[in-house]
Amino acid sequence: MILSRAPLRVSFFGGGSDLPAFYRKSKNGGVVLSTAIDKFMYLAVITTPKAHIKLMYSEIEITHGANNIKHDIVRNVLNKYNLHGNIEIGSFSDIPTIGTGLGSSSTFAVALINGIEHLRRDGSISKQKLAEAACEVEITLCGKPIGKQDQYAAAYGGTNLIEFRTDDSVDITPVDSVFLQYLNDNLMLFYTDKTRSANDILAKQSKAMDETSKFKLVEEMASMTYTAYEHLNEYELDSFGDLLDQSWMLKKQITKGISDSTFDDIYDTAKKNGALGGKLLGAGGGGYFLFYVPEERQERVAKSLSLQQMKFNIGAEGAEIVYDAYTGVFYE
Repeated sequence: MILSRAPLRVSFFGGGSDLPAFYRKSKNGGVVLSTAIDKFMYLAVITTPKAHIKLMYSEIEITHGANNIKHDIVRNVLNKYNLHGNIEIGSFSDIPTIGTGLGSSSTFAVALINGIEHLRRDGSISKQKLAEAACEVEITLCGKPIGKQDQYAAAYGGTNLIEFRTDDSVDITPVDSVFLQYLNDNLMLFYTDKTRSANDILAKQSKAMDETSKFKLVEEMASMTYTAYEHLNEYELDSFGDLLDQSWMLKKQITKGISDSTFDDIYDTAKKNGALGGKLLGAGGGGYFLFYVPEERQERVAKSLSLQQMKFNIGAEGAEIVYDAYTGVFYE
């Protein structure tokens, strides 16, 4: 058995600029500022003498041949690696992940590909190749209308400025600010208890990029990402929080479904009680709300929202193999 894991992520700025519909047409490409968090998805991959393929996730599938698998990511990964039987795969997560805005679909893809690569004894795969393979599976093979940021966040881990070039190349700049821990202390996550289909919202957002006014909104959000990066490096953390507010106001204008009156009420309540800014994570429409709240105001914000809070830490390690039962090696 190979036990593979990859982290979920929180994206601060630039969401939407990682969509091909934007970065291929923008003069400066796209850019996001995001961080891996210490909440992980685990994939156990094991060979078996049985000819079947057995999957255990929110459902259980037992099939013969990869083409019969309902789970699109697993189906396309196994076809990519020409694996059509004698394998069992189980997934586990630190927290519920479906429709939460934490990048779980891409985290799953990254962890699965890393586990399969290790199982095949092809040697270790680089973080870049791992992220590229996950993008190929999700965007090209599965045909999902998504961007590229989540795959890179899960593969690389840490806190990064991720730039998407017009030629489809991606550059990663790790954020090595000594102030990251202070940023961490001022962040709060709350679960809205509402999930959504990110694919539907992202498909609408991609289509909206044909409108000049909507395209310019994302350009402005991308520009804010570099400003936020500067704020972080210069210990202007409250300015970072204020900029989150400005960016969220722009994002809500891109397409319907990103927010609604219920989420607007949650956001307004958090701000009235001390949050400087925030956003719904991922495509919006549900999942987790991220807020920047100075520590002395956090108790008041938490009480005012009456939502489940999730404690977390930023800058988690990227994708890795945790255990290889075939060699008996635990990896640190």
